[in-house]
Amino acid sequence: MKDWSDWRAVHALLTDAFAGMHDRIHPPSSLLRMDPEALSRSGALLAAVNGSRLIGCLVMTSKAPALYLSQLAVATEARRSGIAAQLINAAAAEARARGLDWLEVQTRVELTETPRTFEALGFAEVGRTA
Repeated sequence: MKDWSDWRAVHALLTDAFAGMHDRIHPPSSLLRMDPEALSRSGALLAAVNGSRLIGCLVMTSKAPALYLSQLAVATEARRSGIAAQLINAAAAEARARGLDWLEVQTRVELTETPRTFEALGFAEVGRTA
């Protein structure tokens, strides 16, 4: 994971990665209301970089006793290469460093493939909200 400050690239990666979900979810994704500047204020960023190209990202926010994870995305050509797992492992290390007890994610019920992805990354469903 590297330091990364190009929030335009982060916004572009997220926009591309999430493009197929917009007609499947309600209410609409908060990403549609964010420009790169607003996104930069949404939390701390973990970035996966190949050379000078952003290929994965994850935004983290402390919500004691958990580290809340959002905006996880991996570039299409880098999927299934372990980038998401590396981002999650880096987030777990960050949670430990902050003295937080666990990682938390929320997924949209309409995106039925997303919980399976997080289960494969070691997460367990502990609740549902509406």
